[in-house]
Amino acid sequence: MHPSSSPAADAVLAALAAARGLVRDARADAADLRLRAMGIADGTRWRSRAADDYRAAMHEFIARLDRLVSELGACDGDLADMQRTESAAALTGVSP
Repeated sequence: MHPSSSPAADAVLAALAAARGLVRDARADAADLRLRAMGIADGTRWRSRAADDYRAAMHEFIARLDRLVSELGACDGDLADMQRTESAAALTGVSP
């Protein structure tokens, strides 16, 4: 603990770091799932109307995963900003 930081500030920083770790893991899992779904979609030959419907559903699923990965990235960015703010506050002794 930095001499000018408080236990409460340290707890906030620890919670933010833990949250970022969870968000990063979720983002990596979603990105991996998206790549797997794209591989399935790319590796399949579509020969019937049912397959066309499946392909459309896969494209929608991949689009949703794209949005999820993007939103988790934005969440990680927000947490990083909060982490920087809290770190600066802990070092300066000034509340955010």
